[in-house]
Amino acid sequence: MRRLGVYLIICSLIILGGCNNSTTPQDANSVLIPPWPDAEVFYDETTVININLRDEFIIRYDYYHNLFPIFEETYDPNSVRLLKKSWESTSGPTDGNGIKWYLFQAIKEGDTEITIKLFTHQSDVVQDQKTFKVKIVQP
Repeated sequence: MRRLGVYLIICSLIILGGCNNSTTPQDANSVLIPPWPDAEVFYDETTVININLRDEFIIRYDYYHNLFPIFEETYDPNSVRLLKKSWESTSGPTDGNGIKWYLFQAIKEGDTEITIKLFTHQSDVVQDQKTFKVKIVQP
C-alpha cells in the first residue's frame, strides 16, 4: 500500500512538473487546420457570427492546462444543428492544451446563442465558458 502511494505521488509530480503558468491563447494568425476545411471558422466569442441559412460553420474552442477536459454544449436545436465534434492536442502530453472543434449547420433564420462550458475531469465546477452569438440570415 505504501509503495502504491509513492508511485501516485511520483506520477502526480511528473504531471504537474510539466505544467507552466502561461495562459496565452494561440495566436489568431497561427495556422490551425480544422478537420472540415470547407466551413468558415469562428473562435472569438466577442464577435457576432453572421451566417447564411443552411450554411455550415465551425466554432474553435481553445483550452489550456486541462489534461482530461469535459465539454458541455448548449444551443437551440431549432436554430442550429451540431453535425460533428473533434479535438486535438496542441502541446506536450503534460501541458493539457488543445482545441475542440464543433461543426454546426444553420437551420432557422434569426438570432441564437451557442454556449460551450469546460469542466475539469475531477469537478463539476465550470473552468471556462464561452457564449457565441449567431445571426442567421437568408442568403
